[in-house]
Amino acid sequence: MRKHLIFAALAAFGALIISSCEREKDIEIPTLNTKEVSLVLSGVATRSEADAPVQRYVYSLGEIEEGVPLALEEVVTEMGDLVDDVAETRGTPVYTQNVLDVHGDTFSGEIWGASGKVADDGPFKVFALSSKNCWRREIGFDPWEKAGGPVTFFLRMPAVQPGVSYLAYDYREGYIAFNYETPAKASDQQDILFATRNIDKETYIQEYKNGGANVLFRHALTGVKFAIGNNTTDAGNRRPNDEIQTFITKVEIVGLKDKGHAKFVPTGTETTTDDKDEHTSAGSFTWTDSSLNPTRTTVYSQTYGEDDIQDFAKGDDVNAPDSFYEGGANRNLNKKDASLTFWFIPQDITEDLVITVTVKVWHGGATAADGEMSTEKTLKLKLGELIKDNAKNKTWKAGQLRTFTLKPNLVNVDIHDKVTGFEKTDVEIKNTGNVDAYIRALIVANWYGTNVDSNEEGPAFGYVDDAGSAFLTPWALNNELTGDNYHGVFEELPGSGWHFATDGYFYYENAVAPGEVISAKLFKKYSLDTTTYPIPKIWYLSNAGLKEFQDVHMVMEIPVQAIEAKTSYSDYKAAWNDATGKTIVPIN
Repeated sequence: MRKHLIFAALAAFGALIISSCEREKDIEIPTLNTKEVSLVLSGVATRSEADAPVQRYVYSLGEIEEGVPLALEEVVTEMGDLVDDVAETRGTPVYTQNVLDVHGDTFSGEIWGASGKVADDGPFKVFALSSKNCWRREIGFDPWEKAGGPVTFFLRMPAVQPGVSYLAYDYREGYIAFNYETPAKASDQQDILFATRNIDKETYIQEYKNGGANVLFRHALTGVKFAIGNNTTDAGNRRPNDEIQTFITKVEIVGLKDKGHAKFVPTGTETTTDDKDEHTSAGSFTWTDSSLNPTRTTVYSQTYGEDDIQDFAKGDDVNAPDSFYEGGANRNLNKKDASLTFWFIPQDITEDLVITVTVKVWHGGATAADGEMSTEKTLKLKLGELIKDNAKNKTWKAGQLRTFTLKPNLVNVDIHDKVTGFEKTDVEIKNTGNVDAYIRALIVANWYGTNVDSNEEGPAFGYVDDAGSAFLTPWALNNELTGDNYHGVFEELPGSGWHFATDGYFYYENAVAPGEVISAKLFKKYSLDTTTYPIPKIWYLSNAGLKEFQDVHMVMEIPVQAIEAKTSYSDYKAAWNDATGKTIVPIN
């Protein structure tokens, strides 16, 4: 892995290191006596404020038509999660790998020394060396000689940044400060990045010999995108026309702070390899005086047409690192130039944040001509109210990309357990859907045996004597969850938060979030007690009379069911009463 020398005076929140390039033969290595300097920067990479695991949150939108309940799944990734060396197009979030594609023409900056400005604002232009990319600026003089010592590069990307004003550099402390107001048109919003680099001449010469001085850029804003999740298969192919598909035609966002003052303060100097964890100490942005602009209606909107929907599959118009694909967002709502990304000031979300989504539903037919597109329906998600108490999700950080994917509500549950000999343990119940769910479970056990006539195994229903005078008593839990009618011993049945009801089901009292495993086990262990309760002999009636099942053994199953935990339900009992049409009566 290629090593980079990174200094802490580099802007925070999602960084860029200009990738290292080989030196041109016709560019002389600068010496202390050089009067004209070709400044070469290389090794650009991106980092976020704090790298974190991918996070997922799901918010129900309700039903727009009978049978079509929808949800928005929010997937939060850090723009420092770099994976593949793939190209992207202008307008996308900036990663290390796509700097040339997004801002390959120029980025810009000033050069300062201890006594003031050394060189005015000017562009660094890209050039290629041995398949590597570098950025160069010809300034016609030696900046270190003019400064009388080390110089500081203050850089910004892109060179023109909509919404940025009163940009200032402090050469004594090395910080960058500016005012920002989110452009009213979403199409004018951009991923903006800043960098500082303090470097003496000898260090620059040494790095130049190795391909150019390294610079670390950092993202200043939070990216917000929208996608459609139910219109492609797992392989990324478009679903057949005869299947129901949902489309977003417009998104409106209101209730976000849209202006403020930003200051990047470096924390010192650091030397690092490509280990992304070491980049996070380089410095940080502080946003102050963030507020809503009272002079205009702060509604940000994007309108999406058929040409704005691109497959989120490798090889299509919009490519990105693997982190960009997290969460199954296979249908990316963007133009081919990927310009339909919102960019907002990092902030703590308040209850004022509301996202309004306009959708259409395609009801497929045998052919495309037989299908029908519904009229537009508008759904409102009061996201701020939902996350105001969620400390983990209510803070939007610089360098994060938050992708909201429209999906049908999926209620699903899965169960795993372990069986060893005569014991069942480790019952794990997980919400595998994309909405909060209430879950119930039923413990069912049957005796199985081999029918000697057919030599097939199956449930052993029959008699407990060879005279055929008494039927087998069904295995069943009684209301006290005790007794000898289930041929064994349960430990800690039911677990904390589980309630046994008169209908024989165990109900978990709390709503279970998507992807969450219920921490409280339904029971700790069940042990079949063959000493106290010997395995029964069971006879069945055949054409030749009564015959005994062979290899009799118990099979215990735990069917689980889940329903959506709608906010309108007061508790799990109200939810299940509504779903089943029966009154749930817990015993414990």
